[in-house]
Formats: sequence, C-alpha cells, structure tokens
Amino acid sequence: MRKMGKLKVSIDRKISKAWIMAHETQSSTQKPKTVNEKIMESLQHPEYLPKIKALLRDKYGLDVFQYRLPYFLRRISMISKKLNTTNLFEIYNHIQKSHEGYLDFLNTLTIHVTEFFRDKSLWDYLRDELFLKILGGATGQQPTRQNPYRIWSAGCSSGQEPYSLAIMFVEAYKKYTYKSGRPMTWSLNRIKALPFQIIASDINDRILLTAQEGIYSEKTLKNADPRIIREYFTKEEDGYHISPIIKEKVTFKQLDLFKGKFPVKFHLVTCRNVVIYFTKDQQRILFKRFWDSLLPKTNMVIGKSELLPIEINKYFKLIKLSEHVYERKDFDEKGK
Repeated sequence: MRKMGKLKVSIDRKISKAWIMAHETQSSTQKPKTVNEKIMESLQHPEYLPKIKALLRDKYGLDVFQYRLPYFLRRISMISKKLNTTNLFEIYNHIQKSHEGYLDFLNTLTIHVTEFFRDKSLWDYLRDELFLKILGGATGQQPTRQNPYRIWSAGCSSGQEPYSLAIMFVEAYKKYTYKSGRPMTWSLNRIKALPFQIIASDINDRILLTAQEGIYSEKTLKNADPRIIREYFTKEEDGYHISPIIKEKVTFKQLDLFKGKFPVKFHLVTCRNVVIYFTKDQQRILFKRFWDSLLPKTNMVIGKSELLPIEINKYFKLIKLSEHVYERKDFDEKGK
C-alpha cells in the first residue's frame, strides 16, 4: 500500500509538472494584445465605428478615413471616457444629433500637446543658421517689404509654434544687423516693419480662437529664455500675453489640409507632429501639396518622429538631419 501511495504521489507530481510546463509554453507563445485590440474589446457595438467615420465625413465634411486607425481609436476612447459610455451607438447618436457633439469630437481629434520653442535645438538652428542665411541673401534675394519672407505653420493648434517662429525671426534679424555692423536700437515699430509674414492654419476653428487671443500659461513657456519672456510677453492675472506686435505678424485661418485650397509662394513650411497621424497614402498627398506651396530652393520642417515616404524624396533634399529640415528640389514631373 505504501508503494502504491508513493507511486500515486509521483504520478500526480509528474502530471502537475507537465500541466505547468504546457501552460507556460502556451502563455509564452500567446501574443499580447495590441492597444487597438484592447480598445475594440472595451467598446460595445463595434460595427458603428465605420458608421461614425462616414457620419463625420458626410454630415460635417470631416474626412477621418485619412487618419491612422490607432490614432482614431485612441480619440474614440477619449470621447468614450468623456461621455461615460463604451457604447459606440450612443457616441454615434451624440455626434449625429448635436453640433456640439461634432465639436467635442473635433477637439479631441485635433488638439495636441504644444508649447513654445519645443525642441530647443531646432529653434537655435532656425535663428542662428537658416534665418541668418535668408537675411544675408543666401536664396538670391533678401526679404523686403515688397517681397517679405513668408512662413506657413500648418496644423498650428493653439498658436505657440507660429508665435515662436515670429519671435525667432525677430531674434535672427537682431543678430544679422549686429553681425553686419549695423546694430540698431530695437523698438516695437521697428519690429512691426520687419519684412516677414506668417500664415498659421488649423482645421479646428475653436482652437484658433485661443491662438488669436495669445494668452498662455507659464507651463507652455518652460522652454523660453527669461529674456524672451520679458521682451515678448506681458504677465497678467489670466496668464502671459503675447506682444501685440508679434500677434500682428501672424494671420490665423481655418484650413483642412486635405480639402482646402493651399496658400502658395512660401519660403518655409512647418508641419510638425501632424502627418504622423495620417495614413501613408495621405502623407504622400500632403507632402506633394507642401512642395507645390513652396518657392524653389526653400524649406520645410517636419517633426523629429516623422519621415518622408520614399516616393517623396525626389521632391525634397534633407539638409539638417537632426532637426528634420528639408530643401525643396526643383523637380520636373515630366522627367526633364
């Protein structure tokens, strides 16, 4: 009987060990779920996802089919939390029945984290190299009041980037006059007369109102030098107000990058941390349209996490790898 008992214990241990090994093997070979899969599992009535996309396109003219699925699902998840529902049918009805529902989704879709002088090394490069070369006539023609240096900030959100561009251009002009032996006493009127213009666009007209107000929290200025803050901002009870002269140099406009008519004849286009959310096909379309908007041998800046599709390399030449700054090529589409 003792031998039978020992034999049973031995068999039970072997079975347990075999089960554990088999379970561990199964667990190790099972792929972890992706973020997309987890979000989809958390939502009820997933068949309404394409219906929401179609509703936004057909009723409001917002083509969200151009966005990559992971980005779109994260935005759906944010709306779900805001409305306290995981039911896509309810989210569909919220968007369909009220314009506020559409605006809620638009805000969720288009608002990104932004701040003044994000990626400091880029702003140093623009001020100390690119803008100085432009002011020195490196492109063959110095900016004048009749032919100003034109910048387009595409996907400008709440305005920190176009205002940063304006400030850096003024700072570059100060350096240029000093290096050329013509140091000036700078006044607001002198800044107002500087030959540059900035167009800043975004699809979200709500966020453009914030940009036009030009009032910002201290947190958004964490990358700004204290001297820059003193010279270009006024601290009030409701936040830091951008200088009225800098505000005058920036014109804001509502624009859908895939439907609206693009402005043209720019010397610089910046579109940072925007195209990463679009599909590869839409990125190709967008970069080609930026090429059309630029003058010959001018520049484009994209985000540090973004890359040009291979097919677009024939349109642009990389001139500053670390900052993702490109130069427009004089490309003849007929092959000539």
